[in-house]
Amino acid sequence: MPIIKELDPITITKIAAGEVVDRPASIVKELIENSLDAGATLIKVEVQDGGKRLISIRDNGKGMDKEDLVLAPRRHTTSKISQLEDLYTTDSFGFRGEALASISHVATMDITSKTDLTEGYHIRVFQDEISDPQLCAGTTGTRIDIKDLFFDVPVRRKFLKTASTELSYVTDTIIHLALTNPSINFVLISDEKEIINTSGINDQAQLLIHIYGRSLKGKLLKIDSQIGPVHITGHISDPTLTYSNKSKQISAVNCRLVKSAVISRAIQDSFRDYIPHRRHPLSVLNISVDKDSVDVNIHPQKQDVKFISPGFLFDAVPKAIRFALSEIKANLPTIDPVFPATSASSFQGNLSSTSMPIHRQESGVYAPFNASPTEHLFKPLEEESHTPYYEYFQLFKTYIAIKTHEGMYLMDQHAAHERVLYEQIKDKFDTSSNRQALLLSEIIELSPALFEVFKGHRDYFEKLNFLVEDFGENKLVVREIPVPFSDANVTELILDILEQLKDYPGSSRDLTLEQKEKLQMKACKAAIKAGKTMYPDEVTRLVEDLLKSPSNFTCPHGRPLCLLFDKAKLERLFLRA
Repeated sequence: MPIIKELDPITITKIAAGEVVDRPASIVKELIENSLDAGATLIKVEVQDGGKRLISIRDNGKGMDKEDLVLAPRRHTTSKISQLEDLYTTDSFGFRGEALASISHVATMDITSKTDLTEGYHIRVFQDEISDPQLCAGTTGTRIDIKDLFFDVPVRRKFLKTASTELSYVTDTIIHLALTNPSINFVLISDEKEIINTSGINDQAQLLIHIYGRSLKGKLLKIDSQIGPVHITGHISDPTLTYSNKSKQISAVNCRLVKSAVISRAIQDSFRDYIPHRRHPLSVLNISVDKDSVDVNIHPQKQDVKFISPGFLFDAVPKAIRFALSEIKANLPTIDPVFPATSASSFQGNLSSTSMPIHRQESGVYAPFNASPTEHLFKPLEEESHTPYYEYFQLFKTYIAIKTHEGMYLMDQHAAHERVLYEQIKDKFDTSSNRQALLLSEIIELSPALFEVFKGHRDYFEKLNFLVEDFGENKLVVREIPVPFSDANVTELILDILEQLKDYPGSSRDLTLEQKEKLQMKACKAAIKAGKTMYPDEVTRLVEDLLKSPSNFTCPHGRPLCLLFDKAKLERLFLRA
């Protein structure tokens, strides 16, 4: 008796449906993407019991006529492709033909649709049964009602979470789709209560503030960079605003939402010099690439993609982010010097006219100075004097307080100097071309897979200034290393490089970040310590060096460098506001 059995069509379809539909949020995503493909500008989603009892999606797209309406729920029917090759070049979201068919095998489904040129029709679908289309009234567009999800698949229904948890997944899905499609109006209603409404907000930055709160105001940096064949657009939070998890990191490839390990790692690496360990920035990025350089057909729910050149993308994302960060520094206004009415006190410095990378504090969150005020931050006093300076004093031998017409800036002398030294050490690290011979050559045993990676990237190690050779089967011998790596664990370093080349082939990202903790320690040990008395010349040099630093958002550990106590802040502290 054979042990291999042929499954019946209903079971086969339910198994396939499980790959596409695992919870209400996945249905919402599939149907919204169909609405976007239909050219909708308004998409309204209503759920009951977190979507377990009802999911209703209405749009004002082009709709379907009577003939298309009865074909749409059938398996492998689609208007998006006609042959296999189209899967790799389609611009649409819902290119898969089984979405509606899959949904109909785990719930009951009612579809009403109307085009500009035809009357409206309604059908009911369950499993492979499609009712005859019934004439009905309605406006142009499509409405789909999904009822009683998994009612006849109890094994799947029991894995659904509480209504509030499932609603949170639905909410996140709509937020992500809204942020990556800011020109579309989205509405979410749960149990007759409005949860989201983006109507009339077509700017991504304003939409981020609308959704995540006013704490983002003044802290969003725009991304718009063309790096080779890759165009990266969107927004990131500046390094002074971070979160405990990655829930506010949203990525899209050619406007399609994805969860890509390559993109996620690239974003995190971009901020490693700016934010504390285990903190994460906000990011909403759309990465536009040639359609033939990415495979979007590797995940049943289209949540992941495969890149032909992941290494290039791995390098391009940090470049776009760092360009945005450098633009903020470049746009800081010029600060005029203060002219004293009387002679300077022993605590008053003799600082030259310059700009200063200062930070505001709003609602307990640090934020860089907003480069959009048109007036100079420091205004000269009216009294005559030949020697300009900044009025300052040292507090607790740790903080430098600088008086301005806008308020008082408090600078952490250790954090500021640590950032300056860290950038200088990094620069020397990157530009050093000297190589050091190891006293004892290091022999490294590799897995067969990593040994193949090495054989394909010998020239990469030469460019990095390593002298590495074969040493028998699946073994390497390291004879010389770049001087900046003299204190590194050579075996771990070589293995890290090979793993990076394996995971992100084509990447030429430098290795500075991998030595971050070591460089930070060097900067920390050499930096001005808290408790040291600072004199005018030292303060002058510190401020000038900080201004020249390629990065001055935070210290290398992610702590703020300066805080502003302006009149409004002081009035709030003294309950005057």
